[in-house]
Amino acid sequence: MKIFRIMESLKNKRSADIFGLSNFIIKKLSFELAIPLAIIIEQSLKDGIFPSAWKNSIITPVYKNKGDSKDMTNYRPIAAIPIFAKILETVVSEDLMIYLECNNLLNNQQFGFRKFRSVHQAIISFINNITMELNSNNNTGCLLLDCEKAFDTVNRKELLLKLESYGILGKKLNWFDSYMSDRTQKVKYNNILSSNTFSSKYGVLQGSALSAGLFLIYINDLKLDSVKNVLLYADDCALNFNIKTEKDIINISQEVENWYSNNHLSLNKNKSELLIFTPGFKELNMQTSTFFSNYNFFYQQFNFKNKCKVSGDLSRSKTELSSLHEEICKTLCNWNFIFNKSQIFISSGCKN
Repeated sequence: MKIFRIMESLKNKRSADIFGLSNFIIKKLSFELAIPLAIIIEQSLKDGIFPSAWKNSIITPVYKNKGDSKDMTNYRPIAAIPIFAKILETVVSEDLMIYLECNNLLNNQQFGFRKFRSVHQAIISFINNITMELNSNNNTGCLLLDCEKAFDTVNRKELLLKLESYGILGKKLNWFDSYMSDRTQKVKYNNILSSNTFSSKYGVLQGSALSAGLFLIYINDLKLDSVKNVLLYADDCALNFNIKTEKDIINISQEVENWYSNNHLSLNKNKSELLIFTPGFKELNMQTSTFFSNYNFFYQQFNFKNKCKVSGDLSRSKTELSSLHEEICKTLCNWNFIFNKSQIFISSGCKN
């Protein structure tokens, strides 16, 4: 039974939800609870209504280990959702991702929160896009965009419209509307729970089994006319584009601003970065040398750097691209060595 499998897969956490229940307790009672819980979940999906009692959650601010710990903007809100709600969300999340994947509705360049896709594949795609442009003797730019409070600023009405555009209609759409509306929260900090309850009209809960899938849908239609490649890893985005004049970067920045603004998302320009790659590790020619004489423009829009992080991995600009090639070669040599050594354990029949 699907419900029983999900209950058994819960981590053995003893932290309590708003009702005082924990994963540990639910797992101990999974055999007794599976059938009645399955009946409740089936009725919820049939009626298109999320149980109102399961909309209460506890929000715990978690420090990101970056910046001043006294600055609350450096904390990430994590929701402690009722255990039964988490099980229902997992059921819907699994069905939603199967629907999206089987119908090829997700952007092929989206690598976040998807099976059989990883950050390593995202990095390979990123490097491949740049390499192809350099092989074509093109100057290429890359904007690395950081979305500020991405999960917390999702416009729920806009999200419902996007769900509808992907064929989620009727009771199913009503269920998502019910799931996101009228949610209440309490804040827990230093083991002290707030007495007041508050609600939010925006965002998807971080810590929810459904939040990742819903956010993928929300950002799935990110397309820009002037951009050759859009690479996504959840809310992280890398845009590749050809550069001929300074106007190309101005046009790209305006398109980016417009799309994020129209979708009610806010860019963190202090963390968004611009890379410029040139073929043959040469300096930019006279046509594009104005880039370096107009730093003020870049600093107003995005940070110009010669190295930065892409989805948690380091990517170099033209000044460090050769060292990147050396590292790739070393990795390939290591794997080749391992493969050759492992052949002695492989039977001749397997080789054939």
